[in-house]
Amino acid sequence: MERGPQSIQETISARNETIRSSLDAGYIPMLAFEHEALQTELEGLLVHQEEQGSLLRVAMEQSSETWHDNANQDIIMRESQTTAARGIRTNDTFRRAKVVDYPPEGDEVTIGSIIEVRFGESLEIENAIITGTAKGLDIAKAFEDDNGPLLPEGCTSFTVQSPAGLALLGARTGEVVSYQGPKMQVQMELVSVKQLIPND
Repeated sequence: MERGPQSIQETISARNETIRSSLDAGYIPMLAFEHEALQTELEGLLVHQEEQGSLLRVAMEQSSETWHDNANQDIIMRESQTTAARGIRTNDTFRRAKVVDYPPEGDEVTIGSIIEVRFGESLEIENAIITGTAKGLDIAKAFEDDNGPLLPEGCTSFTVQSPAGLALLGARTGEVVSYQGPKMQVQMELVSVKQLIPND
């Protein structure tokens, strides 16, 4: 039996309640491609750390043999510390991840919505996608096929953890939402909403 528009809208509303509850509980709701990207990043960081460890051991041996300070050793050590800190942050995000399905069709904003918004009194319309964590190039790479990108040109992103993303969550076409920016209150008009359909 095919679901009607009301049933679909109730599904998206229930989905958004689950997303809000997850955020309140300390989890980070995200789409499958974001979770996969985090796992790939963690694996890459682990390999990078092992490589830096090998380089550091060689640099320390050279420093010991020459009885001189080794500037290269200090550089590698700082880079290793930066990589380790990034690994801790990424692992924390991965550990708190709660993967949600791609959204059904409907005009309510949720994770996976591709939206058009207008800021304040501006006439310019901007494209954005609502995500859990992904930004910029992460999104563009995830949604490309042989014919090019699946997202609108110049599409930016609002994570559901950001003030803008939280304000937009649950909004519908034509509504105006606001959030507190760094210096002032920001208003956005939601011009259109469509849901992301991944390219299998």
